[in-house]
Amino acid sequence: MSTQAECIKGIDRTTIIRISEKIREAWNDHFLESQYCQKQINFGPEKKTNYMRDLLSYFDDIVELLERIPLKSNYQLALYDTVSVLQLMYIGQDLMDELRFVFKMSQSSGADKLLIKTLRIELTEHPISRDNRNNFISSLFFTRNSHGEIIEYLRYHKDKDYKPEVIRHEWSELVRTH
Repeated sequence: MSTQAECIKGIDRTTIIRISEKIREAWNDHFLESQYCQKQINFGPEKKTNYMRDLLSYFDDIVELLERIPLKSNYQLALYDTVSVLQLMYIGQDLMDELRFVFKMSQSSGADKLLIKTLRIELTEHPISRDNRNNFISSLFFTRNSHGEIIEYLRYHKDKDYKPEVIRHEWSELVRTH
């Protein structure tokens, strides 16, 4: 790898931060004081605290971290990054749902979050999974090709008679989907 880190181009940070700043301004200038505005949203006791500041600060931090995902040619470092970035994406999706709740917007369908959620669960929470009767469902592990711009793993699932299935995703596609 070169001395200057190569990265996957992520999200459009400038646009997202600009929207976040507009939400902050509206919150501080209108929603904190105006009962009319408060009645238009889900404004509970926690909203009078630093709740919105914390929510938007977490969101801004995640946006900054996802703006440029460093490419790692080293397998071990790439695995650490994979787990971390998937967790960041998942947290970002939760933060978006929280903003939707506050402003009485429809919640995400879940379908738009399914890929990131599935990857996160499979790769970070349950690489070996069982059903509620403790029957074996699947296992997986990262391949040596899972570095740089690619997440790749082998999955052995009961639906495929436990024959190995290569699952491969490009980071740029995951970021775009996210």
